[in-house]
Amino acid sequence: MARFHPRGLPRRRPTGDRERSPLAVAQALPHGTSRAPNQHAWRRAVRDSPALDRLRADRRATILAVADVLAFSADWTSMTTRPTWAHLATRTGRSRATIARALATLRAADLLGIVATGRSAGYGPMALGNQAEAAVYVLAQLSTLHAVPSPGDEDETPTREAGSSHPPGARVREIKTPTEPLRGQTVSAATRPTLPADQRQHPLWPGSAPARRKDERRSAAAELQRRVFPLRRTSTAWIAAATREFMLAGWTVTDMVHAIDHRPDGRAWPHDGATGIAQIGRWLAHRLRPWRDEHTTVLASPSQRATAAAVHARAVATARRTAHEQLMATRSAPDSPVAAAALADIRATLEAARAQARDRRPAT
Repeated sequence: MARFHPRGLPRRRPTGDRERSPLAVAQALPHGTSRAPNQHAWRRAVRDSPALDRLRADRRATILAVADVLAFSADWTSMTTRPTWAHLATRTGRSRATIARALATLRAADLLGIVATGRSAGYGPMALGNQAEAAVYVLAQLSTLHAVPSPGDEDETPTREAGSSHPPGARVREIKTPTEPLRGQTVSAATRPTLPADQRQHPLWPGSAPARRKDERRSAAAELQRRVFPLRRTSTAWIAAATREFMLAGWTVTDMVHAIDHRPDGRAWPHDGATGIAQIGRWLAHRLRPWRDEHTTVLASPSQRATAAAVHARAVATARRTAHEQLMATRSAPDSPVAAAALADIRATLEAARAQARDRRPAT
């Protein structure tokens, strides 16, 4: 059955293989909006939307929770999402009526477009066995190319003047020479929008600095959430508690990012954890488990291993340089006691190497 598109054009529900096509997504976008580039940009657009500023704190928190589930369930290519109402209610802990109001608010704010409406099992196509189908949404945000024209920029239809060459009803626009250079709108510090004090992010922590105090570990956890997208599904306090032993062992944020993406032998994990992970805590514990020994003690971090390898390389280079200087001294003064002792050490080393080679030679 045909339904009417929000722009006034009748449109049928797209089939399953066309629900994420570029044409279906473009038709579902509200007027003046474009498809969000990624999940993080859309979540930021939802939080900065003026439509949410007039809401109560509890309703705003509900809409943000529903928006997070929609973003985490979205497809990265088409930016479409199709979580069921039951899934939204389970993840957010809200009722179906509350979920319906939150979705209606996001649609009214032009932050969500409907690509395909939901359909119960009794109204599904017979080819699919009358199965229920979830609604398909597209994450939208205000397009940068869409600007609301000011009243002074609207065209007017002037009356016909005597001797005018324009036909009746023609729109004539006067071209004015600008007297000032083109520039953007000046925003003063007093009118610049700022986030409330309770919504400001934690200060970022340098990636190469260790964090041992409690406040430092919390700042490092916030930086780790900023770098690893899946960790944004949980709280900063939980991340700080989960990485406490590693931070106390001298690990840095850069070490944690490397440990989450790689095993201790350098092999990368085949899955990034951004999609399909329901319990992010178990996922993080599974990624960090190889970086502990059999006694669950935290191993040396990647930066600590690199520092130890650099110290060993410098020690080897110093020993080789000293041996070379001693060899050159024996050549310059072969009769000195120092040269004789150095030559004896060299001969003993060579003889030991020859004996070891003879022992390894297979018997004939």
